[in-house]
Amino acid sequence: MYRCSQLWVIQPKSLRSGGLGPLLTASRNLGITVRVLDTNKPVQPPKDAKAKTKHVAKFSNERSYLDEILIKHEEEPKTTAQKVKKKAENTFFYLVFAGSVVALGALAYYFIEQFISIDSPQTIYSRTLKMVQNDDRVLDIFGGSLKGYGEDTGRGRRRHIANQRYVTKEGEERVRVMYHVKGNHRTGKVYAEVAKKDGNWDYRMVYVLTDDTVPRNIILIDNREKDPNALV
Repeated sequence: MYRCSQLWVIQPKSLRSGGLGPLLTASRNLGITVRVLDTNKPVQPPKDAKAKTKHVAKFSNERSYLDEILIKHEEEPKTTAQKVKKKAENTFFYLVFAGSVVALGALAYYFIEQFISIDSPQTIYSRTLKMVQNDDRVLDIFGGSLKGYGEDTGRGRRRHIANQRYVTKEGEERVRVMYHVKGNHRTGKVYAEVAKKDGNWDYRMVYVLTDDTVPRNIILIDNREKDPNALV
């Protein structure tokens, strides 16, 4: 039979210490130690708990060595030499920023002129090549899978589109381009020209010549008048 050596008794608020007399007398006769837990007294936290809390709060307010390295505090210039140096640095950064903006604007202008503007050689090439590829007469002569390409650049690439921009005696601005085409049957060249009249650009001519011994000519657009400057 198991014998209990200690007995814990929780003393609620409603039970006075006198009510434990009979229990204490019985425990002495049985040789049992009675320990009373008084719930009226507040539970005290461990002594080191407050110390740990203060330590954590203090540690959270302190900056680590890594923070000191990453966060740079810029001191205000005090001497005249420091102020002059600071002003020179700011001026340099402003000039670099302004130069970057100007360079970006020039690059955007070049891109628009070369690839978007209607009078750019690349735009004339792209639009006239679609005309040539959709013309039944050209496809009958050159065959299918018709492709266009520019002049050799010397690096094995055919991207440069031969072009010429000029102004006539009457003050009319014009742009001529020439590029190569190749189909399943033969090769040839495409000539195109645009002119600016009344502020608007329009095609003066678009035609194709084969590379045969006796060239064959296919005219797609011909808005030319009697002009000694005409290509044909």
